[in-house]
Order: sequence, then C-alpha cells, then structure tokens
Amino acid sequence: AGQLEDDPGLRVAAAWILAMTGEADRARRLMCGFDPSTLDGLDPPDRAASPRSSAALVRALLAAGGAHQMRDDAREAARLEGMNPGPWQALCRLALGVAEMLCGDDSAAGEALELAARRTEAWDDAVDLAALGELSLLAGDAGRWDEAAEYAFEAARRAAARPAGDYLTTAAARLARDRLA
Repeated sequence: AGQLEDDPGLRVAAAWILAMTGEADRARRLMCGFDPSTLDGLDPPDRAASPRSSAALVRALLAAGGAHQMRDDAREAARLEGMNPGPWQALCRLALGVAEMLCGDDSAAGEALELAARRTEAWDDAVDLAALGELSLLAGDAGRWDEAAEYAFEAARRAAARPAGDYLTTAAARLARDRLA
C-alpha cells in the first residue's frame, strides 16, 4: 500500500480501477485525505483535461463524503474539464447532475444531466443512457409524465442502437421506463 500513497498518479489510477472492479470501499480509503496538489506537474490521464480533474471525478463518483462533498468534487471536475470534447466532461456532468439531485437542486441537476446526455451520444459510452434515465426519473418525480416518457424512450432507442447490454448505467433508464409502464 505504501507505493500507492507515495505516487499520486498511481494512487488515482488505482482508485479508478478499484472503483470500476467493484471495490469502491478500497477506492474510497485510498482517496481519503488525498491532496490533489500532489498531482501538479503530472501529465493528464487518457484524454482528461488534467490529473486534478481525474482525481476530483473519481472522488465524486465514490461519494465518500456524502452528497454535498460529491457535488463539490463533481463541480471541480466539471470546471477543470471545461468543454473538453472527450468523454470525461460528460461523466463529470452526470456525476454533478446526480449530486445536485441528491442535494435537492432539481433545476441544476436537469441542466447538468441534459449536457451529459448531449455530449456523450457520439462516444457510445452509456453515460448518455444514465443521464437520460436520471432525467426521466427527475421529470417523473415532478409529475411531468410526458417529458419523463420522452427521456425514457430516447434512452431505450439509443440503447437498442448499440451494445449497451445490462450496463449499470442503463439501470436508471430501465427503471424510468418500468415506472411509466
């Protein structure tokens, strides 16, 4: 474990791998107390705008500090990514949208989720499916059933056009569609 703590880039990469392989608790522990300034001067990882945005995003997705910390981390990641055309910007917006929902700001959540849904369709990475599902649930919770149906059916249309399978990111879209049935 000492090697991970001594190498900030490796620490963030390990947190991502742990999070994506079902070991979120280990990833949270690894990122606990992490100082993002230790990443200054490192090259950006895989099409991300900066190492700091990658660290902020993984912290947001792990939500170890609760909804408000998740929102702060997602805002920081989105700010650092800016309008970077890569897939990370959309994932930042998805994390921000979910965090805003959890914090009770449905308007801000809708804005972030709309951007995530628009920015990712070309990447074929299922982030748009998750964003559309969350938008559908958000609209349904507000009693806007026609809008909820539009989001759910758009998610289903996109999912049918690509091999999204049973990705976890399609769960919100499936839940929204089932709610509307």
